[in-house]
Amino acid sequence: MQWYKEVLDRMDNKKIYGHKELIDELKMLKTDLSESTYHWAISGLVRDGALTRLGYDSYSLSSGIPKNEYVPVYSDTAERLIRLISEKYPYVQFTVFETVLMNEFLNHLIAQNTVFIQAEKESSIYVF
Repeated sequence: MQWYKEVLDRMDNKKIYGHKELIDELKMLKTDLSESTYHWAISGLVRDGALTRLGYDSYSLSSGIPKNEYVPVYSDTAERLIRLISEKYPYVQFTVFETVLMNEFLNHLIAQNTVFIQAEKESSIYVF
């Protein structure tokens, strides 16, 4: 266990902490370290999922509930292309993206759909 993970036991679940407050808590554990080490420890806690960054200068303990995974809903054209490539080249790694998938996140919606297919470099000649 990393030394900086001990600070999690002393933190309140419902409180929102600022960056300075977290550094002060870490300094209570180890007083002889440099400032950059404390910043590194906070980013390590965020990277490990122990802390959640809520916004600028605000952190809280993670709730332990994983975030929802985004699953796109492809158009019939994209579904047909995915099925066609998968059947003809089952061992080729490829990615499909279409512009209308962004409509869910935009204010100005995209009217014309474009389907992008990215395939492995070695097999792209055959796929296309």
